[in-house]
Amino acid sequence: MSRYRRVSGIPGIRAGRLSALRFLAPGFGFLTDLAITKLIGLDGLGRYAIITSVAALASIAISLGMQAPLNRELAVAEQGGEKAKLTMSSLAASTIAWVLVAAALVAFDDTVLSWFNAGELGWEALYIVFIAGGLAFQSLAVSIGRGFDRLTLATVTELLASKLVLLAGLALIAIGLVPRSLPSVLLTTVVAVFAPLVVTLAWLAKRDGLRPTAPDLGLSQRLSFQSWALLGHQVVFTISASIAMWVLDRSDGNAAVGVFYLVTRLAAFISILAVVVQFLYGNQIAAAHRGRSLDALEPHLRSVVTKATTGALVVLGGIFLVHRVFLRVLTGEPTTSETTLAFVLLAVGQLVQVGTGPSGYTLIMAKRESSILTSTAIGAIVTTVAALVLTSRYGIVGAAAATALGQIIINVVNLGLARRVVGLNTATFLNPRSAFS
Repeated sequence: MSRYRRVSGIPGIRAGRLSALRFLAPGFGFLTDLAITKLIGLDGLGRYAIITSVAALASIAISLGMQAPLNRELAVAEQGGEKAKLTMSSLAASTIAWVLVAAALVAFDDTVLSWFNAGELGWEALYIVFIAGGLAFQSLAVSIGRGFDRLTLATVTELLASKLVLLAGLALIAIGLVPRSLPSVLLTTVVAVFAPLVVTLAWLAKRDGLRPTAPDLGLSQRLSFQSWALLGHQVVFTISASIAMWVLDRSDGNAAVGVFYLVTRLAAFISILAVVVQFLYGNQIAAAHRGRSLDALEPHLRSVVTKATTGALVVLGGIFLVHRVFLRVLTGEPTTSETTLAFVLLAVGQLVQVGTGPSGYTLIMAKRESSILTSTAIGAIVTTVAALVLTSRYGIVGAAAATALGQIIINVVNLGLARRVVGLNTATFLNPRSAFS
C-alpha cells in the first residue's frame, strides 16, 4: 500500500498546471496552422498534412514502439546509472532504426511514397526522413521525461517546445528572410521536431544528473522485443487514423484535407483532459500493478475520469459555440454545415476517449501490450472499411464518421480488456455527482 500513497496525494496544482499547458498547446497549434495557411494557402496546408502523416507513420518504425515500455521501466528503475542506461540504450536503438528507415525511404520513394497525395509525393522524401526522425525522438523524449516523473517537463517539451520553434521559423518566412514555400515550411518543421529531445536531455542533465553512458545493446534489444505488439498497434492505429485523410485527398483534393485537418485539431481540444489523466496516472498504474494495489487505485481513478468527462462536455459546448468563427479565421471561408457535422462526429469520438479513461495505457503499464493490438486491429478494420465506403461518397463528413467510429471501437474494446485481463475499470461513473461526493 505504500506505493499507492503517491496516488491519493497527487496535488491539485499539478493537475491544474498540466491541464493549463495541455490547453495552451493547441492554441499555439492553431497559430502555426493559421501561419502555414496564410503562407502557402489551404491547398498547401492539406499537402503539409499529408506529408506529416507519412512522416508520423515512418516515425513509429524508428521509435520501435519503445515509448510506453521505456516509460514503464524508468518509472520503477532506481535513480542514477540504471535510468541513464535505459535512456541512452533507447536512443541508440532508435538511431540505428532511423538510419535503416531513412535508407528505405530514400531508396524506394518513387514506388512507396508516390502513392500518397494523389501520386504527387516524391521530392519531399528527404524532408519526410528528417521529420520522421524528429518525431520519433520527440516521442522518446516525452517518455523519458515521464519516466523521470518530470510530467510538466514532458508536457512542455511535447507540446510547446516544437511549436515555439516552428512559430519562430514561420515568422522568418513571413517577414521575407526565408522564401515563402512549402519546402521552407518543411525545413522549419525539421528543426522544430528535434527541439523536445534537446530540451529534455538538457533539463535532465542539469536537474536529475543524467549523464551519457555506453548504450547496452542487450537492453535495447529487450526494450524493442517488449514493444513488438505496441509497434504493431501504433502502425495500425496511425494508418487507420490517416486512411480517411488519404481517401479524402484522392476524392476531394488538398483543400478538403486542409479543412479536415483543422476540424480534427479543433475536436482534439475535447480529449485534452483524458491525456492529463493518463499523464497523472501512468506511472501510478505501473506502480499499483506491481504492488498489487489496483483495487485501492480504481475508485480514485474513476472519480478523476468522471471529472475529466464533465470538463470535456463543458469544453465541447464552448468550442461548438465558437467553432465557426475559429474555422473562418483559419480558412478565410464561411464554415459549411458539413464542416459543423464533421466536427460533431469527431467530438463524439473524443468524448468516448475521455469517458473510458486510460484503459489502453492501463494495458501497457500492466505489460499486456498484445491485448491493445487486438483492439487496434478491430478498430482499424472498421475504420478502413468505413473510410473507403463513406469518404468518397460523403466527403469530409464521411471521413469524420469513419475516424470517430474507429476511435469509439478501440476505446470501448480497450476498456473491456482492461477490466478482464488487468482487473481495473477505468471508465467514468454512471452518476457524475458521485465523483464530487
